[in-house]
Amino acid sequence: MPGLRAAALTDPDARAAFDERVIAPLVRVLAARASRLHAVEIVNEPEWITRGALRGGRPDAEVPLPAMLDFVRVHAAGLRAAGLTATVGFVRDATRRAWDALSRLAYGEGLGLGLGQVHHYPGPRERLPLHDPRGGPCLVGELATRFDVLTRVGPSSAPPTRSRSASRTSRRAATRGRCSWSAQPPADGMRLAGSRDALG
Repeated sequence: MPGLRAAALTDPDARAAFDERVIAPLVRVLAARASRLHAVEIVNEPEWITRGALRGGRPDAEVPLPAMLDFVRVHAAGLRAAGLTATVGFVRDATRRAWDALSRLAYGEGLGLGLGQVHHYPGPRERLPLHDPRGGPCLVGELATRFDVLTRVGPSSAPPTRSRSASRTSRRAATRGRCSWSAQPPADGMRLAGSRDALG
């Protein structure tokens, strides 16, 4: 989000113009189709552009954390008022939980997301966190689809499973659903995970 696009979150005049000329008309169009929409994503993987993000952010990112929290919170409220469910595609579940807690401290309320969402591209030590259903529904919005990617769930003692078992993995993590990101060429001659299995 270089240059003027970052200003849509950081500069009051640019933010007001962006909200009036882009967000408001878009929300009106979406609201007219609310029955066909499961949720509306406000921003995708905000950690990469947010300065001071607790995890996953870059030190040279242009958007301060308070500006991002306010942007998400305000537009989540606008979507709710229009009868829509708001979500954000977080890189990590830890960010989602931490930012919601920070929003409660700063504004007296959480981010207001009706659907939690995390992305999961597991490395050797990364595991799909166990989701607490008491915190509301949660979706794995992007899930690796390659057979050669190992997916772990929960504590370090949990056995790894191949992404072929994405549906079972997501259910064990108590998430509401999962969406495969793309069908990438397999490594070392392995077959691709079937989209039906990846999507559950």
